[in-house]
Amino acid sequence: MRINQPVDPVIRKRVRITENSYFITKWLSILVIVAIISGGIYFGMQSSIVNQETSLISVPNKISDIPIQDVNSIDISDKLLKDNSAETSQINLMPVTIQLPVKSEVKPIIDIQNTHLETLLNKANKQIAMKRLTSPKGNNAYETYQIILKEYPQQAQKVLDNIVAWYFTQGKNFINKNRLTTKFNGRNSAYKMYQKLAKIAPNHKDTNGLLNLIITKLDERAKIQLNNDKLINNAYIIYQELFKVAPDNLKTKQLLTNIINKLLAKAKKQMAKQQYSTPKDNNAVDTFKYILTIAPDNIKAKTGLKTIVKKYYKLALRKYKQGRYKGSMTWLERGLKVSYNDPELNDLKKQVSEKIK
Repeated sequence: MRINQPVDPVIRKRVRITENSYFITKWLSILVIVAIISGGIYFGMQSSIVNQETSLISVPNKISDIPIQDVNSIDISDKLLKDNSAETSQINLMPVTIQLPVKSEVKPIIDIQNTHLETLLNKANKQIAMKRLTSPKGNNAYETYQIILKEYPQQAQKVLDNIVAWYFTQGKNFINKNRLTTKFNGRNSAYKMYQKLAKIAPNHKDTNGLLNLIITKLDERAKIQLNNDKLINNAYIIYQELFKVAPDNLKTKQLLTNIINKLLAKAKKQMAKQQYSTPKDNNAVDTFKYILTIAPDNIKAKTGLKTIVKKYYKLALRKYKQGRYKGSMTWLERGLKVSYNDPELNDLKKQVSEKIK
């Protein structure tokens, strides 16, 4: 299509149409469209960045109007950011009054209780360290323990354990020194420590533990004595100590049985050697009588003495029949020492006495 030259001289000076104006117009349009699209993309990205930055800043309730100026979109965005930043900084710097709770002058109940408990525990520990376990009255660890037990039962056991531990340790020390029972002229012994424990903590494991240690030690010492016939009497002395400590204990009862059996075996040997009433300190009569002091109802010991009486009667009767009346009287007197009211011995003695006159 051909475009004619404009008639107006003014326009003709400013606009000049050539033969290729169509193509120029076409390319100009394309460039304008591309520029618009590029500008839109660019300014859109800038707006997105501004929105992200401003969203992180607390915005005041009212933002003053920004005067319109002949600037591009980048200048406007920078201005908005600066203004918003300034106003936000001003808001952040405003003083804020915070109402703090008034500190109470009264301590919480739990703190008061803990302080009181610590005071009692420290007091008990000091008393134990000073060996004031159960005395003097009014100032000893056991009384402090009773207070703690009443007010703080869950904390009391540890105090009692410490008291028991002291007595238990002392008891073991006395055992190592062979001071087992109370026969040491009033001095402390392992058994005295046990008696203290039995009074303040009868069901504590260490109370029974100390008693078992004492029993075991006494039993061991008695067995050593039993291995020597000459020391059997010493074994019985130990039995007496053991009986005082633990009369119903199985080891106590077994020890007595062992002592009796050992004495019966000794008497049997003496009878075999015809050591009925002599020599002194080594005869069957003394052994049987000793058994009866330990076990008054022992049948074997009673039977043993009756056997000796019969043997003396037979010896005296033989001498009497032989006409050896003095010899007969000697056996009769020995028999009567064993059983002074035996009828056979007394009848024969009368007969012998008549012959001697």
